[in-house]
Amino acid sequence: MSTELANPFLPEDLKVPGDGLIFVDSAGYVQLVNSTAEEIFAIQEAEVKNVKLGKVITNRNLLDLSRKTTEENKLQTNIEIGINKPSKKTLNVSIAPLFDKKKNYVGQILLFRDITEKSRFEKQLSSQSQLSTIGILSSWVAHEVRNPLTAINVHLELLKEEVLNPSEGSKEEIATIIQTIQSEVERLDNNVRGFLDFSKLPPLKREATDLNQLIRSIEWFIGSEAQQADVKVATQLTEDLPKVSVDTNQFTLSIINLIKNAIQAMPSGGNLTIATSHNADSIILSISDDGEGIAPENMDKIFDFLFSTKPHGSGLGLPICRRIIKEHGAEITFESTPGKGSTFTVSFPKG
Repeated sequence: MSTELANPFLPEDLKVPGDGLIFVDSAGYVQLVNSTAEEIFAIQEAEVKNVKLGKVITNRNLLDLSRKTTEENKLQTNIEIGINKPSKKTLNVSIAPLFDKKKNYVGQILLFRDITEKSRFEKQLSSQSQLSTIGILSSWVAHEVRNPLTAINVHLELLKEEVLNPSEGSKEEIATIIQTIQSEVERLDNNVRGFLDFSKLPPLKREATDLNQLIRSIEWFIGSEAQQADVKVATQLTEDLPKVSVDTNQFTLSIINLIKNAIQAMPSGGNLTIATSHNADSIILSISDDGEGIAPENMDKIFDFLFSTKPHGSGLGLPICRRIIKEHGAEITFESTPGKGSTFTVSFPKG
């Protein structure tokens, strides 16, 4: 049997209105149960006090979470757990270890919020919007395929010119163009099949990647399109850059999208700079243009689905670009001044 703990370890503000609360001492015995927890688990504090938690609550996932809190001395927060007894419910659970002033472990607080109705509503909403979501993703496929196909068409014209009017070094140039086209066709085919099969972005297939090398290949690929738009492309690549873990197909797609947006932001031509760097915490890629910039009223909307300021824009490119980058554990931010240009920055955490 456990020894009862003094009240200083149980502040009054722990009794959060609407939340179920159970306090368990360092030996695993229940010492306090509030009325909401009594209702959730159909128990009475007087009956379960000084009883092992495992005999009061039988849900294995919840007990494992409590054990993990004890072993790691670490807060577990906002974890969704389903229970079947005394009735089927979905709970949002947080468990916090408690320590005295000498940093001795004295027990843990378990907080429960019944989110059964909220969870049921979200599932219904998800079901109702499924067809709409599939439609949006299908539109995205069309959007992302169309832009690369334009660049591929440019390279086919170059290939045609090399074949009809061969010059010194034509064989090497032709081989490079064909290899680029084949690579892009394969990438697009993989993405299209992935979306058609799963109606979502394919799972990431990450590998350690030289970001500078990736940027150089992208620079070569978009070179002809930039030249046609009278855009000068410059790179500032830090040579001692650590490798990043990325899905090269998906990440390349997102960066090409950012570069194409930058080119389109300079309808009368301009300068595009792609730079890499790193500091103590991050590996950084930035794409800067001196184009039209983003209007202040649109800065909070550019990553919104279906928002576009272009006459024929779909409003899908930037939202999907951000999603891909976030799924890589990176962050995308931007700075923009109307009439002076924009800089989009992708930051990977080190380690």
